[in-house]
Amino acid sequence: MQIFDMTFEELYNHAQKLETHQETLLPLLQGPTMEVTVNGKKASAIWTIPKAMLSLHSEFFRKACYGPFKEGRENKMMLPECEPSIFQIFVQWLYFATLPEVECSDGARDIWLCWTLGDRLIASAFKDRAMRAIYVWANTPSFEGGCRVLIEEIRWYLFHSTSGSLQRQFIVDCLATDLFFFKRTDCEYTDKAENWKNFLIECPDFAKEVLCASIGLGEHGTDGKPLEAYLEATKNEQTIETKKS
Repeated sequence: MQIFDMTFEELYNHAQKLETHQETLLPLLQGPTMEVTVNGKKASAIWTIPKAMLSLHSEFFRKACYGPFKEGRENKMMLPECEPSIFQIFVQWLYFATLPEVECSDGARDIWLCWTLGDRLIASAFKDRAMRAIYVWANTPSFEGGCRVLIEEIRWYLFHSTSGSLQRQFIVDCLATDLFFFKRTDCEYTDKAENWKNFLIECPDFAKEVLCASIGLGEHGTDGKPLEAYLEATKNEQTIETKKS
């Protein structure tokens, strides 16, 4: 969101959040740093990031920085099979609590990769920030740069998500709502119906998930589930409440 597009209330809330983030951030810039080498398929990059900052936002990095591993002693570690451009978004979020504007008109792979990276790093707050962006994209008409569903992306998500993950559940629910109820007639499904049929035949377990989701939409109907249904923070709160009861 651009500053000039904000209402006074939104601008005030943004300033308050920024001030709170800065107060939290500055102490984290002290102390030792971790050199993180990120190796993707075609590129690599190196970041030097305060260990306190990494460990606060990521359970994966907390264990790497302060666990009984050589990475913590040498203050160096590698992340294989990770695109530097995606990790850079994570770094931006660490320092500025924002995500860059992601162009989704030709699919939303980058923003999905952010969620996948957050899952890998066990960084719940980053995952939730990415999910908020995904949710907005999925509910934006395609002619405004929003929902544009590609079979190859769905296939990629399918093989890079675990059964029961919030990311996978969101994908299943979106397809269940759109393919069965045609909720968003402006949503550009860029492949022909025959290709979608072949894809679902190719992935019968996934097709079953989509079918079951379409039957179980229940009270949400064609409106789909609210954003909170896919946020890690909400899931954690529900787990705590269940344990209390």
